[in-house]
Formats: sequence, C-alpha cells, structure tokens
Amino acid sequence: MFVDDEVVITRAFLRLLGSLNYRVAGFPGPAEAMATLTADPGGYDLLVTDLAMPGMNGLEFARHARALRADLPIVFITGYIAESKSPRPGRSGTTSSWRSHSPRFARPGHRPRPCRNAQIATGCLSLK
Repeated sequence: MFVDDEVVITRAFLRLLGSLNYRVAGFPGPAEAMATLTADPGGYDLLVTDLAMPGMNGLEFARHARALRADLPIVFITGYIAESKSPRPGRSGTTSSWRSHSPRFARPGHRPRPCRNAQIATGCLSLK
C-alpha cells in the first residue's frame, strides 16, 4: 500500500515498485487508504506513506493502520520535516523511512528520496 497526496510521486513509486515485481495499490490520501485497509487488514504486506499530507498526516495514519494490524511494516517518506517531528525506525511503530533533500538532513535509518531502485528494493526486501 502506497499513500501520498502528490499524484506525481504516487505514480512514480507505483511504476518503480511495479518494475521490481511488487504489486502495489496507490492511494491519494489516508482516508481512501484507511477505508481499504479497514475492509481487508491482511491484504497488504507493507505500508509506505508520506508524512506530510492534508487532513491526516502519515504518522497519524500509521497509528490507525497499526491499530488494525499491529504487525504491518511501515515505511515513511517525506520531502522534509522538522527534526522534532521525524519518526525514527523502531519508534512509534516505524519500520523505516526515506527522506528527500540533501544528505545533510539525513540521519541513520533515513533514505534520501529520490532513491535508487536498488535502495528501494533492498529496503522492501529487508522488511519481509
């Protein structure tokens, strides 16, 4: 499950993950994704969500998703977020996160976006 309010980002990640032989369902926001996840909590092996979205941010969405399915791996992606709001792998149920902008903003456990296909493939495989 891939959730991002930016259609261009969603399409790019769907193409990328599809080219890596993943079956991916893309959603334009948390409300649509939550309805689908609620109907079939076991239907997804991984949740990849943007952090900064209108209405419900990715961290709130991840908390709701984890309430439905506690073992669901979650990967956060974002363009930029203040250091105090940035989830870290292992904290708040976070499995991993990718982050864009220059590497100077990155911390261990964060992957810059855009990532290379190999980085995304390795990251997804490590969550199985």
